[in-house]
Amino acid sequence: MVNHLVKTTFNIPYRDSKLNILVNSNQVYCENHAWELDGFGPDQSPVSRLYLTWFPLGEIDNEYWVSGRSEEEALEKAAKKFNVTRSKIKLTQDGDVLDTWFSSSLFPFSIFGWPEQTEELKVFYPGTLLETGHDILFFWVARMVFFGQKLLNKLPFREVYLHPMVRDAHGRKMSKSLGNVIDPMDVIMGVSLEQLHLQLNESNLDPKEIEKAKDGQKQDYPNGIPECGTDALRFALCRDINLDILRVQGYRFFCNKLWNATKFALTYLGNDFQPSSHINDKVSCKSDSNGDGRGVFSDKTGNISEQSSDIRSIVSSCVKRGNLVRPDVCASLDKYLGDHSYLDGFSPTQADAVVYKKLGSEQLHDKYPHLVRWQRHVRSLISDEVPFLPCGWLVSEDSSESKLIGNESPMDLWMLSRVAAAVDSCNRGFETYDFAGATTACYNLWLYDLCDVYLEYLKPVFQSGDNAAISTAKQTLYTCLDYGLRLLSPFMPFITEELYQRLPRGAVVEFPSICVAAYPELEQSPWRNTEIESELDFIQKIVRLVRSVRADYNLLNKVKTEAYVVCSDDGVSATVGKFQSALSTLAYCSKVEVNPASLPSGCAILTVSDKCEVHLLLKGLIEPAKELSKLVKKREALEQQVTKLNQAMSAADYEAKVPVEVRQTNSEKLIASEGELSRLQAAMVALKTME
Repeated sequence: MVNHLVKTTFNIPYRDSKLNILVNSNQVYCENHAWELDGFGPDQSPVSRLYLTWFPLGEIDNEYWVSGRSEEEALEKAAKKFNVTRSKIKLTQDGDVLDTWFSSSLFPFSIFGWPEQTEELKVFYPGTLLETGHDILFFWVARMVFFGQKLLNKLPFREVYLHPMVRDAHGRKMSKSLGNVIDPMDVIMGVSLEQLHLQLNESNLDPKEIEKAKDGQKQDYPNGIPECGTDALRFALCRDINLDILRVQGYRFFCNKLWNATKFALTYLGNDFQPSSHINDKVSCKSDSNGDGRGVFSDKTGNISEQSSDIRSIVSSCVKRGNLVRPDVCASLDKYLGDHSYLDGFSPTQADAVVYKKLGSEQLHDKYPHLVRWQRHVRSLISDEVPFLPCGWLVSEDSSESKLIGNESPMDLWMLSRVAAAVDSCNRGFETYDFAGATTACYNLWLYDLCDVYLEYLKPVFQSGDNAAISTAKQTLYTCLDYGLRLLSPFMPFITEELYQRLPRGAVVEFPSICVAAYPELEQSPWRNTEIESELDFIQKIVRLVRSVRADYNLLNKVKTEAYVVCSDDGVSATVGKFQSALSTLAYCSKVEVNPASLPSGCAILTVSDKCEVHLLLKGLIEPAKELSKLVKKREALEQQVTKLNQAMSAADYEAKVPVEVRQTNSEKLIASEGELSRLQAAMVALKTME
């Protein structure tokens, strides 16, 4: 019968389900398994292990081991086991009297001096989160849960994050015999195939398995492993369970993209650029000049309770009270600080300074150990004159001032909105242990939003001579670089640090390193605008169609076309007009006209939606007869490919004999080929009208 039931939550990445372990005072249950375990109290000794040494040298093996609660008991067991007199036996006690999993199960509290009731034990036990792998869930995690409950009557942690197993590119578990084990240093520094073979020869692998492992290495790494660097490997491990070396190399190329994009952006900013205090959140988070904390928090939440989990409500309530040394206030702060080092993030901020000043030098009760620990620590920081970082939600009373400059273009607003979306995705990713989601947000922000769209849009802006537009674009670009690097820093610390040091410094709060810079939060980036994002999605659809047609006719980017956009809806017309300059730049057009009075001849007609179509002028840019012959040959090749795929997929035994992966690949090829064939037909029709 379960007398005392508690629960620990297990967070398993890439799955929707959660695993619960239920514990009572004698047994550990998980799914359909149960173990009867013997615990040892602080005044008890575990069973000792002893071995015999009277046999000739070289004959000692695992057979000559006995165990007992005392040397006398072990000696008696040994004499009986080997049928000899006690005088002929010499016992030597094993120095490691605790087996691995037993000592590991005591780890959460033994490191703090248990069984002594030390101050460290009171402050730091229990913990909050354990990170481990599922393969030792019952060897280690269950034992820690059991002994924490048995010996201290507290769970050692409330959450367990089970990290995914790193597998090879084919989803196989890494095995020396398969030759797919990867040394992280080989990925970071690079290694040739011959060196990989040499590592096998020098390993303890059975000689019979070495040739098999070499064959596996030849298949997976025919050219060895390219040098990828630390950042690329870290990023890959956060995104992918199956470690594909080519994918890691792709993230190395992403690092190159980061470097080149930042270097290119810094040439736009110039040496005399000064970051604006309006658009940079760091200066809007001013500390309280009076030191009493009154009127500095924008959060006006009222009463505080022990159940409150919103630290902003807690702190804002604290600073409005005359006396903070009250049971409800101290209990709430103590509960929060039991799971966090500081009141706002992982570094001391103005929130810590303000609450500390409100508490003053009051002697706190020992029943608030976490609050006492925090008070002592903040006191030491203040005495050492350590600077406190600004708090993301600690603002001055004039904080109603907009963080935007006021003359941003629609593209500037869109870029800031994408930054805010990435900030939101990254923070939610950390909160839910969805590191793949956070890295994807960073990747998309840099590659698809900043590099592919915004930097391309800025090229004619910086050549325009419009000083107001250039100044605003510089501020927006700086904000993108600053936020983008700080978002990416936990995953790629080295390249982001190098680039962060190159950012212009102005009259803002300085951070000596990106490692101690505040991580961006949504409250510091109030630029999200889903409406403008939706509008630009429509513009990018037009851009993709125009670029696709240009590719079909092999037009180089330097060859500019004219586009005439015909809209049957006023809202669509307004959207295209708003982003007219951006559309012209991104679609490589010399001219974009919305709803012209007349349309020129020699245009390819592109249907964007039922309310919008684009007439792309190609006459004079291409030779219709020559291009038509190219497209005819390309169409014939595609038709042959579609015919072969249809024949293969229509075979009677196709579903039974062909693997699922191959069938899926064939289906994707067929869809892509038919789509390309349809575009070719439309292009050929347009060409015939130009002859």
